Order: sequence, then C-alpha cells, then structure tokens
Amino acid sequence: MKKLICMMLAAALSMTMLAGCGGSGSQGGGKSGEEKEVYTLRIATHYNQEHLGYASLTRIKEELESKSDGRLDVTLYPSSQLGDYTLTFQELSEGTVDMALIPIPSEYDSRLEMNFIPYLVNDYASMADAFGPDSYFCNKYTEIMSDLDIKWLGTYAEGMIGMGFASYPEGYNDVNDTSTAKANTLVRAPAIEVYNLVTQDMGYGATTIPYSDLYTAMQTGVCNGWIGGTPQLNYSDFRDVIKYYVPYNVFVENIGYMMSQKIYDELPADLQ
Repeated sequence: MKKLICMMLAAALSMTMLAGCGGSGSQGGGKSGEEKEVYTLRIATHYNQEHLGYASLTRIKEELESKSDGRLDVTLYPSSQLGDYTLTFQELSEGTVDMALIPIPSEYDSRLEMNFIPYLVNDYASMADAFGPDSYFCNKYTEIMSDLDIKWLGTYAEGMIGMGFASYPEGYNDVNDTSTAKANTLVRAPAIEVYNLVTQDMGYGATTIPYSDLYTAMQTGVCNGWIGGTPQLNYSDFRDVIKYYVPYNVFVENIGYMMSQKIYDELPADLQ
C-alpha cells in the first residue's frame, strides 16, 4: 500500500512540474503546445508627440511589433520623460534604457565630436552621402558606440541648424561685429565644446543650460537664444518664446537611433 501511495504521489508531482514549464505571462504561439516569450522594449526620445521624429518612432514601433508577431512589446517615452538626453545616453550604455532616438552627447567620448564639424554639408541633398549607411560617418560611429556598449542603428538627419532668439539679435548678419551688445547676447549651446567655440567665434556669449530647462531659461531671460535646433524644432517646441530665427546652417542636426548593446545581446537571434 505504501509503495502504491508513493507511486501515485510521484506521478502527481511529475504532472505538476510539466504543467509549470510554459513560463508565466507568456503568450501562446508557434508550434502546437508552444508558448512564446514577450520582450518589452522602452524607446526614449526628447521629441514631443507633434514632432516628425516621434512619428518615425511610432512607425518603428508598429513594424517591430508586427514583424515579431507580437513577441516585441514597444513603449514610447517622448518629451524626455526618461530624463535629459545626456542621462538617457548614459543609461543606454548601462543597459537601464533599451533604445532611444536622441542627440549625441560628446562628454563620454571626445571622438563623438565628429558629429559636429561646422559646415560639413552645404545642403539637404548631400546629407545621404555624408551620413548614410555606407558612409565613413556611419562606420566610425558604429565603432565608437561599440566601445561605449551602445549599438548604433542609424542616423536621423533632421535638418540644418541655426539660432533661435527671444529678442532681436544685434549684429546677427555681421560676422565681424565684436560689439558689447552682441557679446552680451547669451546663447545656450549644448554641453559640446564645438558648439560653444562656434557660438563664441560668431561673436555671441555662450552658456550651457540643460535642454529640459531651455524653454524656461529663454522665457525668464536667463539666455536670449540658443543653437542646436532646426527650424522645425524651434517652431514646434519654442514658438511661444522665440521671436526670431537665423538660418546660419552651421551644423546638421544628427540624431541617433541607438540601442543598449546589453539589451540587444539578450534578445533571441531572430528578434535581433
């Protein structure tokens, strides 16, 4: 009788173990009886929901979820909800943010300054050759980002960069103007040395303010203008405080599609 009871208990335990092998929270799919694991990806961006950059992410989200047959569940975080782009970049490297479409800060590797060579291109038509998939830029950025544990996915060349001002910028059209009025016009530049040097070389005073504080800074007079955005970004994000825009077209606004290398490596090969 004891042997019979032991055999019955062993059989019941075996059935329980088999029933628990599917993985909690997974979805049915694949071959009969199989279940598939769903991977959640968070994509961060500084763009608001009205911007074309955010629209590109909505299309990417739809394609990832569709082509993965639901195995990828993508959530978008616009308007720097997961932090300023410099913080997001660091978290990509650490694997605490999965993917991002953000500007490229250079404080983590000085080689990233190659993104900000003044007047590298003269017009929109030449952007594809300069920044496309087979360009020197793309190949070099892939290498640099790999050293930072970030996977470079591609460039979102948003447009040419000028300066937006809250009040009339004295001497804006005279490169030789070294007047006090122009020097006292404080222009916010990103925490990128090239931007600060170019701003000063153009005769303006340069100051570094976090992007998330820029709107308030111009609204309250902490600075009078900024460099770092295209005409569209100046309009979509700052039109209530900006009264003048000067199309200097000094830089190209190259935003990066990036992914944490750690998160990428954890995905199954077919989802990679």
